[in-house]
Amino acid sequence: MDNSIKQLANSLVLKDIRLPVELNGEQQPLLFQLYNQELMRRQKQRQLLLPNFNNSGSVCIFSDYGGESPDSRYLTYTFTFVDYDFLAINYQKAIKEIREVYGLNNPYKEISFKDLNYGPLKRALPVYLKMLDQSVNGLVFTLLVDKRVVSLLGENTKQTLSLAAQQMSELGLGQWNPNTVEKLQRILATLAYFTNLLVPSGKKIFWMTDHDSIVANPKMVELTSQMFCNAIHQFPNVTYQPVGFATPFDKGSDEMFADLLSVSDLVAGAIEHYFTRKSKMIDLTVSEGANQILMWLARQAIALKKLCIMVFTDDSGLRVGTVDFHLVNPPDDIEEIEIYFP
Repeated sequence: MDNSIKQLANSLVLKDIRLPVELNGEQQPLLFQLYNQELMRRQKQRQLLLPNFNNSGSVCIFSDYGGESPDSRYLTYTFTFVDYDFLAINYQKAIKEIREVYGLNNPYKEISFKDLNYGPLKRALPVYLKMLDQSVNGLVFTLLVDKRVVSLLGENTKQTLSLAAQQMSELGLGQWNPNTVEKLQRILATLAYFTNLLVPSGKKIFWMTDHDSIVANPKMVELTSQMFCNAIHQFPNVTYQPVGFATPFDKGSDEMFADLLSVSDLVAGAIEHYFTRKSKMIDLTVSEGANQILMWLARQAIALKKLCIMVFTDDSGLRVGTVDFHLVNPPDDIEEIEIYFP
C-alpha cells in the first residue's frame, strides 16, 4: 500500500484522546458516566478510533433519530460529526455527480431509509456509502437504547420524566411533554459529550437536526438552539464561536447538507430495523437496504469512523456496551492500515 495513504489515514485519527469527559465539581450526567465507562474500556484495548478535527476550522453535526413507531423495541439517536473544510476536497463534487448519474434531482429525492426501495435511490446507495468513506472526515455515532430504559436522567421510572418536565417549566423553558424532555436531554448530553471530546476549543460549530418533536414549533426551535449552545459551553475554558443551529433547509436548496443529514437517517433506521427484528426473535433477514448499511458500518474507513453504543437493562440493572458489526464474508479488495497511537 502507498505510504502516503497510511500517512493520510493516521493524520485523520485523533491520537490525544482526553478521557474521561467530565464536568468539574458537578455530578456527572448518567450518559456521561456510561460513555466514559465504555470509551475508556475501548481505549485501553486500543480499539477506539475517533476523527481528528485539529486542523478543521468548522465542525458540523447532523442528527436523526429512529424507533418511535409503537412496534419498535429500540430508540436510535445518530449523530454525524463532520470536518466541514475536508468536504471541499472531494465530497461536494462527488455528491453532485451521484445525484445526476442516478437521477435523484428530477424530481429531487431525499436520501432516506424509508425510501430505499425507490429504484434510483436503491441503485445509488452502494456508491453513496463508498463515497462517504472516502470523502468525509468524521464520525457516525449512534446511541441505541432499549425501550425498557424509561429514563437516563435519574431513576428508571416515569416519575423521573414528569419531574424533568416540571424542572424545564420552572426554569422558564416552556411546557414540554415528558417523553420529549427525555429525548431532548439524551440528545443534548450526547452532543455536549462528543463535542467536548472531539472538537478543540475555538472551532466553529454547526448543528442540524431533523424535523422532530424537539423542534415541533418556532418556540421549541429557539429553546433547543439556546440549550444546545449552553450544553456545549458547560465545560471550563471551552468556547466555540460562532455556534449555528438549523432544521433541514427546503428540499433541493442545499444538497450538501441535506445529503449529510441523510447519513444519520440511514444509520438510525438500519440499526433500529435490525435490533427490533432480533429482539422479537423473528426471521433475521433484514431488508436489502438495511443490510447494505449494516455491512458499511462494519468497515472503518480511512476518513469516516463509525461507533455504536447500546444502553439496555437486565436483572443486574442498567448496562452499556459497544455494538460491533462484523462481515461474514469480507470483500477481497479491502486492505488493513495500521494506526499508530502514542
